[in-house]
Amino acid sequence: MEGVLMVVPDSAWPEGGNVTTAERIARWIHPQGWSVTVIPVADLDQRIRAGGISLLHAIHARKSGVAVARAAAARRIPFVVTFSGTDVAVDLADPATRDALEAVMHAAAAITVFHEDDRTRIVAAAPGMAPKVHVVWPGTERLQGDADRDAWGLSADDLVFLLPAGVRAVKRPQFAVAPLEAVRERVPRLQLVIAGPAMDGPCVRDLEASLVGRPWARWLGPVPHPHMGTLYRCADVVLNTSTAEGLSNAVMEAMALGRPLLVADNTGNRQALGREDPAGLIFSDVASFVAAARALAEDAALRERLGQAALARSRVFDPKREAAGYAEIYARAREGGLEVMRA
Repeated sequence: MEGVLMVVPDSAWPEGGNVTTAERIARWIHPQGWSVTVIPVADLDQRIRAGGISLLHAIHARKSGVAVARAAAARRIPFVVTFSGTDVAVDLADPATRDALEAVMHAAAAITVFHEDDRTRIVAAAPGMAPKVHVVWPGTERLQGDADRDAWGLSADDLVFLLPAGVRAVKRPQFAVAPLEAVRERVPRLQLVIAGPAMDGPCVRDLEASLVGRPWARWLGPVPHPHMGTLYRCADVVLNTSTAEGLSNAVMEAMALGRPLLVADNTGNRQALGREDPAGLIFSDVASFVAAARALAEDAALRERLGQAALARSRVFDPKREAAGYAEIYARAREGGLEVMRA
């Protein structure tokens, strides 16, 4: 069985979205003859020295790809790089990081993205990379669990808005706090629950400051992924407030459980919800957020309709198809990767 070392950012380890993506791919691709080990960047050199690796796969072009490209060149191992979100939306456009990303792309045997819009952005920034860039639509899994509100300190009559997100600037975890206070003037039973690890010191401080004096809003900190199914089922509305997304695992997981969504207007969220008759509400600023949140808080029928639409839409996130896409790319990279790296 071919050995693949899949490398995720240290900042995402062990509970971040890139880890969720990597571990899902590892589970579903194993029956197709690939043994995938998921590690953080910090363990890369030690694990390569242990041997048995045919291919490297970096999840996030800057945070993992730069280190993987360096290790691959030193040991003549082909590698695949996946652009997973901020590397497309932020790093590729930033002069301080763009050269490093272009070097990674030139060295990679293959480049993958989650949807066609991100492929278009990469090809526009680096037209010569077009033959290498492949869209592998992500999968998701229906998480297990029961709607046990007592476990999270919630009551049966609470109206729960859930934001599952690591606490870092791109996720804007504090964004919803003050606007939802305005919604609570009409729906006082509203509760905001934020679940995710601390990933950015200044952002943590901003979030904690926004929660002062607001006992109806709280940050749980990191929640182990196996427990998220219970938390999603306790939510009446699931939020995404990110300035940029590749395709959010949290959004896809919420959809697979039929949760109504209120998400920020970014490319990844629009791809997730669908372009026509979106399976959720989309906001672009504070005013549109408040209007949409009020509508969801006050209209149970709207929540039900959007939840059913989200569930139906979630069927496009097929982990078996995702794994098949990576298996094909791995095979091509393993056969031709060394030639690509020499070019």
